[in-house]
Amino acid sequence: MADEQEAEALREGLNTLESDYGMSGPLDAQALVSAGRVRSWRITRRGSGSPDAYHLKVFTPGDLDRGRRESAILAHLAKQASCPALVPEVVHTAQGIPFSGSEAGLYVVTRWCPGRQVPWDELSTRDWRAIGRTLAVLHGGLRDLVHVEIRESLAGRLRERSLADERRQILELQPRMAARLARDGEGFAGLFDLCDLRLAALDRAVEFGRSAPVVDSLAARSMEEIEQPIHNDFNMYNLLIDESDVVVVDWERSILAPPFYEVVRCLQHMPVVSPDEASAFLRGYLGARRAESGGGAEPMDWRGCLGAQLEDLACKSWPSEALLAGDDWGREHSEGQAEILRALLSGWSECERFYREHFEASSNG
Repeated sequence: MADEQEAEALREGLNTLESDYGMSGPLDAQALVSAGRVRSWRITRRGSGSPDAYHLKVFTPGDLDRGRRESAILAHLAKQASCPALVPEVVHTAQGIPFSGSEAGLYVVTRWCPGRQVPWDELSTRDWRAIGRTLAVLHGGLRDLVHVEIRESLAGRLRERSLADERRQILELQPRMAARLARDGEGFAGLFDLCDLRLAALDRAVEFGRSAPVVDSLAARSMEEIEQPIHNDFNMYNLLIDESDVVVVDWERSILAPPFYEVVRCLQHMPVVSPDEASAFLRGYLGARRAESGGGAEPMDWRGCLGAQLEDLACKSWPSEALLAGDDWGREHSEGQAEILRALLSGWSECERFYREHFEASSNG
């Protein structure tokens, strides 16, 4: 059934490329890794000269908003002076629209980007600095984007979240995780304390929030005034690196949040375990933002964003649920979550000091 649905989605996509985008000639399709209800292919149009390559994404009915959001953001960034080379070029239909489709499905076509996904531990400090600059430029380009309807925001998530309910859900998860690990414990040593780590992180987030305070700085203090669209999934899977060039793909998960939240979310536990690389990234980011603002210091609530990130990590339950369902990728993500939480909890003071010192240095020029 899944293969039939995939084949039907591809047939409809190829028909759309011909009817709405005017792509004639033989089209070759290579299936790419799909996420949730979003399917994607690399499309190559053969003909005279070098073949043209495109990325076709098909958003099914449950994700139409995501498709419209991604196409609008890419179209907006294409008009910003410093941004077009940093994102895929969205292809417009013959009617000049950056997507095609209806309530039954939505198609977004971009030109294929060179480059490859590079694991974090293979990146040089020069790479990290370039990635930091790239994110800063994109944040600058997104600042004035107001016409895209993005319903999810960090402020709303913090306001609506019940930490008591989150704690209860983690406690209910503990016996299920213990049974799973007891049955298949070999090779799962790093996961035995995941629930305890999440509970400890939740406590630390609450404690940090009283002194930051997270809720006051991010939710109650007119956060909407400092929120803007961010990528919200800025990681190695969505960065294509070609020598010194960095291209950021897959914008459909964008939310509204303070830009610096994306910085701490990207760095995660790196200020503790890889401070040199984290420093290169942050210097690149802060330097580019300072240059954009004419040399003045731009106010950023790093403490509030750091606390919100820790809270989000503590409340992140889908890796555990995927692990319990027997999905291999659930184990990988659960192990990564445990590693990040363990490092942040043991090195929290180092993490605070890292951001404090960099902001003080940036403020002093």
